[in-house]
Amino acid sequence: MSHYRGVHFVFCSPYFNPWDFEIDNAQSSNPCELYYNFRAVAKSDDASSALVENNRVGLRAGIASKLREGVISDSTAKKLRRQVREAKPRDFAPRLFVIPYAKVAHLVTEMPLGGRDVRSREYLIKRLPTPLFHVVSLERPNI
Repeated sequence: MSHYRGVHFVFCSPYFNPWDFEIDNAQSSNPCELYYNFRAVAKSDDASSALVENNRVGLRAGIASKLREGVISDSTAKKLRRQVREAKPRDFAPRLFVIPYAKVAHLVTEMPLGGRDVRSREYLIKRLPTPLFHVVSLERPNI
């Protein structure tokens, strides 16, 4: 999280599981589905997972974008591309960001219907500072 100066580009949903609220988000835009799908891949360390490969494509695109924007240097981009290439499926274990809307309302763009997926209710935050969210795990700690 430190490579982009503590600023993140995120797509998010107002609900962890939109289906609980009868909102028909596509599986690819449903935080609950994404969390448990990535969790299953990470736990099984599934080397042939399309989910992981698609995520690698997105990460490489993000690195290229941040390099063009001048947010990262060539050497940092090279290091990040190597990390993405060498990452094992278990390294894609999910992280759940809890983002209090009141703190980020001014940063949020609601994605129009017909944008990424016509069925989905989701938001884009192009510049989310680290202090404005919490990372939580749904795993029970070993006590």
